[in-house]
Amino acid sequence: MLASYRTVGLTLLLCCAAPLCRAQLTTEQKVYDFQQLAAFYDYNYAPAAWKKQVFGFDLRDTGPWLDRVQRSTDDLAFYEICYEYVAGLNDSHSQYRMSSNWSASLGFTVDNYNAGGGVGPQPATGDILIDTIDRSVLPADQFPFQVGDELLSVDGVGVEEWILRLSKWAASSNSRSKRSMAAQAIVARSQAGGPTQAGYPRAPLETGDAAVVQIRRHSGAIGAYTIQWQKNGIPVLNAGQVNLGPAEALRQAKPFSMRASTQSPGSLIPGFALPPGFEQRLGKPGDFFFSGVFPTAGKRIGYIRVPAFVPLAGLMIAPEPEGIAQFAGEAAYMQANTDALVVDVMHNPGGSPTYADTIYSYLSTQPYQQLQVVWRPNLYLLSDTYFQLAQAEASHADPAIIAFYQNMFQQVEAAYAQGKDLTVPFPQLGTTVVRDPARDDQGNIIAYTKPIMLLTDDQSVSAADAFTAIFQDNQRGIIFGIRTNGGGGNASKIPMGVYSRGMTGAEINLNVRNHIVNVPGYPPTQYFDNVGVQPDIVADLMTKENLLNNGASFSQAMVDAITTYLQQPKAK
Repeated sequence: MLASYRTVGLTLLLCCAAPLCRAQLTTEQKVYDFQQLAAFYDYNYAPAAWKKQVFGFDLRDTGPWLDRVQRSTDDLAFYEICYEYVAGLNDSHSQYRMSSNWSASLGFTVDNYNAGGGVGPQPATGDILIDTIDRSVLPADQFPFQVGDELLSVDGVGVEEWILRLSKWAASSNSRSKRSMAAQAIVARSQAGGPTQAGYPRAPLETGDAAVVQIRRHSGAIGAYTIQWQKNGIPVLNAGQVNLGPAEALRQAKPFSMRASTQSPGSLIPGFALPPGFEQRLGKPGDFFFSGVFPTAGKRIGYIRVPAFVPLAGLMIAPEPEGIAQFAGEAAYMQANTDALVVDVMHNPGGSPTYADTIYSYLSTQPYQQLQVVWRPNLYLLSDTYFQLAQAEASHADPAIIAFYQNMFQQVEAAYAQGKDLTVPFPQLGTTVVRDPARDDQGNIIAYTKPIMLLTDDQSVSAADAFTAIFQDNQRGIIFGIRTNGGGGNASKIPMGVYSRGMTGAEINLNVRNHIVNVPGYPPTQYFDNVGVQPDIVADLMTKENLLNNGASFSQAMVDAITTYLQQPKAK
């Protein structure tokens, strides 16, 4: 899910002259655009029946939504309805975005801490703590609150009330992540939102020049502070109008900077202090991974952080072979120089299933079973499957490959003709369920063969979810951390709304594991959509203790866990 839902609204808005006088959308226009949105999900969305079963959300029951659309008094209310409808799917891959680049910050960030590692779909809990402060905006002599202090209210509205409101517009497969997105939006607002941000359509109208913020200090004392909002971008007040001319809006914007929170999605740098004696290898600008070695109990433990399942070098995406080559070299070094390996996919926002599979092949000692996928059978899938069959036949592919696509086409055609919700499962990659470990030119296995512990959290999304499921399903090692996000398929993103000009994405298939899992709060299932992948050892980085000691407690728990694992017989 790495590809961002960055809006194209700025380009559209800068083409408009100021002042703008276009009226709000008509009721008919709003109804038409909402029907288009609902039809897109009805036609493409694979987990529709799953969401109805788990959350009671029926995306096809549009009557109440259309009634709200017809009663909406302005375009921002319409956008709120669109956000809420899509967020109701509880799906990290399925998000709605309006075209706006407007944002505002109070100069500090917050997140949800001490939430525990809950596994069910029920709303998460936790404390909303300050985790970064930009002292160039908030000097300590005027604003003496500190990292770890608790946010209680903004403008007289308590944080729980804010979270309840903003959660309606936060799209996430995971209740803990949804709460985090809503909490962050209290003090760092985005009108459009993003993959890890809750949208807040009415924010430009409801964000004044300053806010009164109430904070509980470490001592227990409660202080109130008046803080200026730092605003950027061009607010959108209706589907065809900004509230200021673009030049004037940009002149009035107040630039601000904010360092990353505990760990930003896709960050190369680990989100916690590394163990004593850690010797860093990778992690310089231009590297795709962060790695090193640390000692424990007379053993040498390797560590590789995979920040995303695309080869990210800074803000650039490199060709996949470059990332694979670096990982292959590091796996070879770790094989020769370590007794065990820790692989970190915490806050990994996903990416390419092919890239993730190739990374895994360098960690597998034997052929392994990949995930399968089920699809929403529609004409797009039918056409695509027919094209793959025709291409295989035209290229005189191996008879087994041609037979696979013939069967796939027949299965999709039958599911479509019978009006089924989903197809039968097919391999996610290639034509066979079983994949080979990495081999050299002579066919020798060159993967890491020693024990592995995998680190995960609720921000391990999409391809990172899938990677973790493959790791667990093939019993490659143990998992340490928090259950993964539960982004259980692949996304398709398109512009949405003839008049409202939004953007949306839908999960067009569902990953299927090789066995049924039983997780409290969910029905028995082979999906990890919403369910996530459960760790063997629960350990939470997002605690106040870790916030204040830079994750040293989490790091020590990690060292203890891998040490204990190595002492067990038959550690893989």
